[in-house]
Amino acid sequence: MLIFAEDWVRSQLSVISYQLSVISYQLSDVSFQFTDYCLLFTGRLRRAFGNTEKSFSLHPTPYTPHPPCPPDVGGVGGVTPHTLHPTSPMANQGWIYRDKISKNQAGLSLLAYYAGKYPHSSPEEWLDRILSAAILVNGSPAGPDTVLEIGQQLTYQRPPWTEPDVPLFFEVLYEDAEVLVVAKPSGLPVLAGGGFLEHTLIHLVHQHYPEVTPYPIHRLGRGTSGLVLMAKSKPARAKLSQQMREGKITKIYRALVGRGDIPDSFTINQAIGKIAHPILGYVYGALADGLSARSDGRVLKKHPDSTLLEVQIFTGRPHQIRIHLAFFGYPLIGDPLYGVGGLPRPDAVPGDCGYYLHANQILFNHPSTGERISICCPAPPESVISNQLSVH
Repeated sequence: MLIFAEDWVRSQLSVISYQLSVISYQLSDVSFQFTDYCLLFTGRLRRAFGNTEKSFSLHPTPYTPHPPCPPDVGGVGGVTPHTLHPTSPMANQGWIYRDKISKNQAGLSLLAYYAGKYPHSSPEEWLDRILSAAILVNGSPAGPDTVLEIGQQLTYQRPPWTEPDVPLFFEVLYEDAEVLVVAKPSGLPVLAGGGFLEHTLIHLVHQHYPEVTPYPIHRLGRGTSGLVLMAKSKPARAKLSQQMREGKITKIYRALVGRGDIPDSFTINQAIGKIAHPILGYVYGALADGLSARSDGRVLKKHPDSTLLEVQIFTGRPHQIRIHLAFFGYPLIGDPLYGVGGLPRPDAVPGDCGYYLHANQILFNHPSTGERISICCPAPPESVISNQLSVH
């Protein structure tokens, strides 16, 4: 019995540790959003006081050179690339969602709050959860008509569920005491959300590094394959995050679009902002008064029915390359969300896969030595792109 109790305690501590790591990532998202709001406010002030800078420009431009990737080379620094296949159970361990009532939310009924804030579930589904005491107000069950007050703590205990099938593996391309660079396959989400909790890159990495919990410095869309840079210590995280904010980390992608009269090299400066979405509330798209964004690209290869591009991004807006190329008039082949113009389709969601976008190269300064490091991840062969696109 004692051994069983110890095993149970260890399992619960593991769950709590993972939940705390996810909460940490969510808090960092709040920080990023606050920075974006500040940038957005600054941009609106500039426009209000006569700034004549255009929110969008497209023109042939010399492509900024960068150290090329050797063919079929991955890790550097004596690290041999290797693939890890962590185990994942059929059903996850459930999750506790926490909310705090703000001034604007006070006065709503408990049912109206959940039905309005989380429209992915119907009002009838939220009613069933409230009546079954899966939702608590300040730790106690409450009725659906309970009027909410400022500062009240809400918790929703979601029971374990079976997550969608995704490729559950990642490849380590570079690793030392402070930095980890991995490659993820198309179809694997980086962070929890949209029905995914444990079928994520973060959870898989956490399984392999339970004592360190590497933190992602940037993110990739679920359908995007390739490189993700992570920090293995708080000092490394702070320094790499600062490099990201200051534009000192270079990220280069491969993208497949349709055929057309595309300039050999080009720059896209289209602003990106939030657009209303009937299911999720909002998604990102091309928006005149959004946040500034820049992507530089060049043509690598032209085929009878497609064009392979190399794209370097200087800002990290959500779905930036997908939006920019769609706004440019050349959406990614197979992209279910963005069509010509860079606006989201109302019947699709950001997590849908089906497009070809690969994070091919990343360059950064090592947080301790200052050495400029370049990591490459060979793109999937063009002969198997059709198979890559079928991963959902």
